[in-house]
Amino acid sequence: MTRIEENRCKSDLLYRCLIGTDTKDLTNICEQMLTHLHAEFDNDQMSKRLKRMTNEVLSSNDRIAKHAFIFFTLNNEPKMRTLFLSPKNTLVPPEKFDNFVKNELPSLCEKLLTGSFTSLRSFTEDCRWVYLTL
Repeated sequence: MTRIEENRCKSDLLYRCLIGTDTKDLTNICEQMLTHLHAEFDNDQMSKRLKRMTNEVLSSNDRIAKHAFIFFTLNNEPKMRTLFLSPKNTLVPPEKFDNFVKNELPSLCEKLLTGSFTSLRSFTEDCRWVYLTL
């Protein structure tokens, strides 16, 4: 990793989750998101498939699945954005993150849901590319 990338990783938690080689932050964010989902929705509201898939995402080493989980959760659960950016905690560049989650991510998630992407990998790669190049 270059010095520039290392500096970006230090100042941007989402960037670190997306390109960092240490998966500790990535797994931690996914676990916090899953904890939120369990607190927000009781067992009857979560489908068996959702429960199974979220558990598989957390227990696997599949970075694509974890990244997709983060992107989709950031889009559908705005409260989760505070993991990265809150009045008390600024772990990402505020303008970049706001632009991404408010202007870019909704259309990418809509494309995923309407079948414009041929795979979850394609969706995740597009989301990563957009965030990294903002």
